[in-house]
Amino acid sequence: RIYDPSRYTHAIVGRKGHFFAIDIVDEYGDPLSLSVLEDQLQQCINLADEIPSSRAKLGILTSSNRDNWADARKKLLAYGGESMARALEMLESGAVLVNLDDSAYTEWEEIS
Repeated sequence: RIYDPSRYTHAIVGRKGHFFAIDIVDEYGDPLSLSVLEDQLQQCINLADEIPSSRAKLGILTSSNRDNWADARKKLLAYGGESMARALEMLESGAVLVNLDDSAYTEWEEIS
């Protein structure tokens, strides 16, 4: 899908397999200040760090191939209904995805 950048003006922040949406422009379309962006990013870090590690993580699906992801997406939509559709639209329409994990993965097994 292609999303209209004038309508979708948020970034997606990924941390520990969880995703968060943050605004990157104000209501007039002007970029947010660096301090506001830093505060939002810190909030994402704090939230991700508070989520129990046993909670399901959508991020695991993003490491799969396109066919598996497409099948999983259909199942998520069937299971989660309209709220899942909105969540996936938010994830897919972000202007940029910022990864705030503490370390880089070095082996495929670490990703899955």
